[in-house]
Amino acid sequence: MIELGLGPAALSFVGASAPEDHALLDRVIAAHGVADFARHWLEARGLKAAADALVRFDGARSASAPAPAPIPAQLERAAL
Repeated sequence: MIELGLGPAALSFVGASAPEDHALLDRVIAAHGVADFARHWLEARGLKAAADALVRFDGARSASAPAPAPIPAQLERAAL
């Protein structure tokens, strides 16, 4: 067994492998889209403080740096 030392927020992403997790993932995407998926996923998993921290981090990042270039469609499809 390997211990990665991940906290609750990270585990909510990497540990989401059960069919119930996949159903929740589908519901979150259907309700909110993919643009703010991480925030809505954390909220759905009961991690509001982590979701709020993500919003603050994104706000600070967008105030100090230009937005990243969009991912080319062919790369996005290749990742699926």
